[in-house]
Amino acid sequence: MPEANAVEGKQILAEIDKLSSRLGDHLAHLKEIGDETNSVNMALHANSVAESITCYENLYRSPRAGLYEFPFSEIILPAAFTGGKQHWPR
Repeated sequence: MPEANAVEGKQILAEIDKLSSRLGDHLAHLKEIGDETNSVNMALHANSVAESITCYENLYRSPRAGLYEFPFSEIILPAAFTGGKQHWPR
């Protein structure tokens, strides 16, 4: 068991850190897409030259009766190691 803590534990935490970093990148990109969509829709609201853009959340994560989708903005991905960087939110 001591070896599992010292060796396997460290390997697992390293893999978690690697995967969390990639997931943080994807969440950051989705935030950029959402922010851009909101910005364009605000401009379209002020000057209706085209239909508003449906956000990815409504396209792929639309609320349905009796179903709740946990928002990505509320996810927290901490650092796997002490002193590391938090992966989300950034």
